[in-house]
Amino acid sequence: MLKHVNNRKYATSFIDTRTIKAVRVASLPKKPDQPTDMNELCDMILKAPEEEIFRIEHVSVQILPEDMPGFPTRIET
Repeated sequence: MLKHVNNRKYATSFIDTRTIKAVRVASLPKKPDQPTDMNELCDMILKAPEEEIFRIEHVSVQILPEDMPGFPTRIET
């Protein structure tokens, strides 16, 4: 299950809810020599190693019980 939280960053955290282990995947800034043509850009991305496109790091994430997947744990009245 995915939960979208817009923090206005190009990054996503993936969390194993059983172990609470998490990784954060963030896009790296544009390179000065990056192609502007969409086809060339797609080709460059498909051929590049992941470390040239993304920064992947292990992170610690606090998950509130009401943010866990499944039925609501509380009901606002």
